Amino acid sequence: MAASKEVDVPSGAVLAAIRILEILASREDEPSEAVGEEIATFVKAWSVVVLTQAFSLLIGAAMMSVQQRSGKPDRLHDIVPAVLTRPRRTGLAEPALATMGGVLTAAALEEDPYQWRQNLGPVTNGEALAWCYTAWLIGDFLDHITLGEPGAFTRRVADIVMAAEQEGS
Repeated sequence: MAASKEVDVPSGAVLAAIRILEILASREDEPSEAVGEEIATFVKAWSVVVLTQAFSLLIGAAMMSVQQRSGKPDRLHDIVPAVLTRPRRTGLAEPALATMGGVLTAAALEEDPYQWRQNLGPVTNGEALAWCYTAWLIGDFLDHITLGEPGAFTRRVADIVMAAEQEGS
């Protein structure tokens, strides 16, 4: 295995990834060219690699935000199957399920999902959609199961990122 190194993700890329998740959530039943164009704008501004790193950060943060209960099943048994059930049922991300499962499992085991994937070889541009879907689905899971409000996870993360940006200025 390659040595793990920490990846710094620009706050603007994290905010762009959050916006992509908001776009997906708001237009879940309406895939359109406009959605593709809007997302393409973010990819052009930040690159697939940097956005994938941002999605990884969001996936890890989402997984770590779930409090484990003593004596109860852990994140691996509670969250991973629940998040993967939806795309499996709908066929939404069928080709990406293996990547999604690996990424979620790494995060559940408190590993950096992006570094875990890097240890298997370079992340390809073709995998970007799997990372995006994974971040969207785990955020949606948290919104509906633990936070009780659509969009709550992404709003909270955006607030944290913007507050950190202001402190750093």
